[in-house]
Amino acid sequence: MKILWIVHRDLHQDLNISTWTEMTKSLANRNHEITLVVLSTSGKKYYRLLPNLNVKELAVINHFPMVSISFHLQVMILSLYWLFSIRPDVIITHPYTALFLLPANFTVKLLRLKTKYILDIRTLPVSSASVTDKLKNSLNYLSVWFGKTFFNGITVITPALQRIISQQFQMDLHRIGIWMSGVNIDLFQPKLEKSKLHQRFKDLFIVMYHGVFAKNRGLLATVQSMVYVSKQFPDINLFIIGKGSGYKKLVELVEGLNLTQYIHFHESVSYNKIPGFISQADVGIIPLPDELCWRVSSPLKLFEYLAMAKPVIVSSIEAHTFILNNCRAAIFLKSTKPEDIAEGIIKAYSIRKQLPQSGTEGRKFVTENFTWDHQALQLEKFITNL
Repeated sequence: MKILWIVHRDLHQDLNISTWTEMTKSLANRNHEITLVVLSTSGKKYYRLLPNLNVKELAVINHFPMVSISFHLQVMILSLYWLFSIRPDVIITHPYTALFLLPANFTVKLLRLKTKYILDIRTLPVSSASVTDKLKNSLNYLSVWFGKTFFNGITVITPALQRIISQQFQMDLHRIGIWMSGVNIDLFQPKLEKSKLHQRFKDLFIVMYHGVFAKNRGLLATVQSMVYVSKQFPDINLFIIGKGSGYKKLVELVEGLNLTQYIHFHESVSYNKIPGFISQADVGIIPLPDELCWRVSSPLKLFEYLAMAKPVIVSSIEAHTFILNNCRAAIFLKSTKPEDIAEGIIKAYSIRKQLPQSGTEGRKFVTENFTWDHQALQLEKFITNL
């Protein structure tokens, strides 16, 4: 089938692009014709890295809020053209962008075309008191209502989010499909050569976090936990890779607690370099707090650590317990308080000789259940049955 997938992401700038690049590649490998529409703030071209896809990179005005406005105005106009030039069987997009497909959606209904529309929801809005976030939350609610009313179906990232959408919007479960996060097990290979930083940290026990730096992801508490850890086991170090709005506060906290010897920051690296950095770690950590937006999530980094045969320290929220209850590669935290995170890190250290075996089991677990090919199959089945 022909799939037009519209994503409000910059493939060169955003950290979480692998969800769409890997998923569309897996769909293409299943003999579907994929057109991926994204934005570009730099003028750089990403399409050469995705040779089996038709990638349309829309140049936007790189100033807030014009990035989003200029992208969506182009989508609203071009989607009408794509209906007849590409003739997609399915159009997939996410909240906010869905609202700008109203003209194309009405055209499909008016001309009785067979194109199906699917709204894809990867996360719930993070609760916040700011005016901007409240506006985003309102737009998200409107987008889901729009998807329920005018689209053929909705896809979500976890069964927990499926339940919430079904109850909140009174939707039949058969109209809400599930495809979770996955991992490219060919890229995330345990036997990869370690990054250039390996020699510096070779005698240390490395706990790694990679991704977005934000205040609501448990990173501040993890930094504070190193006060307890470093006093007892100075050879345990925390290595953090990524970028985000919380970076400055994290650095200030590390310096204020005199932990610069035990906590190391590294700028974000390209997706294909992440496995090399994970390979030097002993264990990954995902300390997401018990908030609704995280309970219904499916963290990419979870599968990336496991695919690299690295056990992972995780908070005991549904997003983690649903997947990992029967996986020996998981070390569950009692809570995301600093002292409990410290206890989890020290527990991993105390069983460090057993970690390689647990990691091997984790690799087998994701290979059998959570590759991108598995997720592409789930989405394909849902579309076919709509």
